[in-house]
Amino acid sequence: MTKVLIVEDETGSRLGLIIQLQAIRWHEESLEVLAARNIEEATDIVSQLKEQGEPFPLAILDFMLPSASGMNMDAGLEIAQQLGSVFPDTAIIFLTMRSDKDAWKTVKELPNARFFITKPWNSEELRGAVLGCLQGNCQPIQKIGYVEEEE
Repeated sequence: MTKVLIVEDETGSRLGLIIQLQAIRWHEESLEVLAARNIEEATDIVSQLKEQGEPFPLAILDFMLPSASGMNMDAGLEIAQQLGSVFPDTAIIFLTMRSDKDAWKTVKELPNARFFITKPWNSEELRGAVLGCLQGNCQPIQKIGYVEEEE
């Protein structure tokens, strides 16, 4: 089974993502969804996969996540940077409430970021982004939803 990591702190969004991703068929199989609620759980999952030598093709990250020290506005970036150093071929989809140009500018500079999708997301657009990433057809980074225009 193809593994996909999701990191989302909101229970409803996390469960919705799990259901939506499990409905996607890839090479005649369902996707195996590994879900984390915060940066610590995500770090644990990535460490376990690294120890097992199991790379995965896709991660879907919320931008803002809770951490042991409170809400971290850039936690998704920290996870993306960690993934980039451990699994450089893992494509990243950011799924976020942030629609400011600074967030977009920061994300598009990450080498493994492929999509920046604002919440609430459109299920068909997310499905297309996921399949595009799994097929390797998601270059350069794209934004879906409203994002402030750069000056």
